[in-house]
Amino acid sequence: MASSGDDNGKSKGEVKAQFKDDARQSRFTFRKRAEELLRQDMKEEALAICKPQVGTFAKCAEEQSLMVVFRCQDKLKEVNSCLADHNGPEAWEKYKAKNAAMLARRGRGDPT
Repeated sequence: MASSGDDNGKSKGEVKAQFKDDARQSRFTFRKRAEELLRQDMKEEALAICKPQVGTFAKCAEEQSLMVVFRCQDKLKEVNSCLADHNGPEAWEKYKAKNAAMLARRGRGDPT
């Protein structure tokens, strides 16, 4: 039986639909990767903003050794509070809105 443009027994319509699905999936993949990169940028900024609190906690942990769990709780709460403020869902929405142009470029596959 002669093949009339079939790809593994698929009709032209099925091949075309598969191609469209693959292209659509590629766009979704770029968008998802763009959001992951943007979220990573936001986390790095949050850590930079919270660096003083992290440093204070690290110093306390170093000094207290095994008692860190009890004696450095307040410092850990400060770190967690700072990170929650700068890395939480509300902060993510604001960051995403602020960097919408970058997200759009990355979503198209442009790495800048």
